[in-house]
Order: sequence, then structure tokens, then C-alpha cells
Amino acid sequence: MGEYRSIVNEMISKLHELNPNIPDFQIPEPQTKSVEGGTIFYYPIPEELGVDKQLSPNAGLSNHVAILSISQTHTERLLANTPLKGSGPLADPKRPLAAAVVFDFSAAMTALAPWIELGVEEAMKHQPAPPPAEEEKTGKRVESKPAMPSLDEILKQVRTGIEVLKCFRGYTSATYFEDTALVTHGLAVFEDLP
Repeated sequence: MGEYRSIVNEMISKLHELNPNIPDFQIPEPQTKSVEGGTIFYYPIPEELGVDKQLSPNAGLSNHVAILSISQTHTERLLANTPLKGSGPLADPKRPLAAAVVFDFSAAMTALAPWIELGVEEAMKHQPAPPPAEEEKTGKRVESKPAMPSLDEILKQVRTGIEVLKCFRGYTSATYFEDTALVTHGLAVFEDLP
């Protein structure tokens, strides 16, 4: 990464020589932080940008893994050498695995819920206004069609749908060799609504 930074800095200097309107900006070396399991390389985000202090794009490096994340605390957790606390197909931490899957669908839905609600709100903003009722146009009484549900009613239904989807808690699997056969044991967990 240091070589890439040097190349980019040299390119910026050459561009500045060709056109003095291009600022002669140089990318500094990243700050480093030693943590359990490795080192984190990062550039602090200036406070005046008003970005949450928890957000800090960074790279983590150890002898066995490289990590890119937007949170130093997340990188630190990933770099730490912690044993897997598995259950179901991953209950035996000593079994050599060809592959392992852990997918927490319920947590994924919890993370996606605000984005889904935002999408619904934005979609509702772009709905055309309902046409005037026939009675208003002609003065004759006609059967009215049901009104379009309000945003609050739709969001309530979306939230209910998300809660129902979260009944699928997640999926775990372990894939390993048994003699010459590749075996996969999987566990899908479903839980009723309270």
C-alpha cells in the first residue's frame, strides 16, 4: 500500500507540474494502531465533516488475515484470535472443515429494516395524487372506491412483514471430508412469533 501511495503522490506532483491549477496535494502516511492480533492502518476523518466518530475507514493486518472495514472496533474484533463458539453443525471446533456458513437472517432483517422503510417512504412521495371523485365532477352520487392506505398504515404492514420474515432466524452449516466424500450438514432455525 505504501508503494501505491508513493505512485499516486508522484502522479499528483506530475499533474501539478503540467497544470498549476491542480493542487500539489500529497497523501500522508496512515496513522497506525497496534491491537491484539495485528495492526490497524487508518486516516482520521476531520471533525468538521460531522461524521459519526465510530465511522473510520481502515485496514487491519495480521500474519494471517487482511481486513477492510468502516469501523476500527469491528476490525479489532476480527483481528483478535478468538475461538469459534459454534453450535449445531459447528459444535466441534476441532473438526477440519472445507467450508462453514453462519448466516443470521434475523439480524440482517433488523439491519435492513430502516432502509426498507426509507424506500417505502420515498416511493410513497412519488405516488400520483388520487383523481377527484366522480361525485365532485358530475354532482351525482357514486359508489366510492377504497382510499389508498396512508403512509403510516403501509409502514405498519411493512414492519409486520419484517417481523414475520424474522421467524427464519438463520442458517448454519459445516462442510467436511469423510473419507473421500464431501459432506455438508446444515441447520435452518425457525422460531414462532411471540
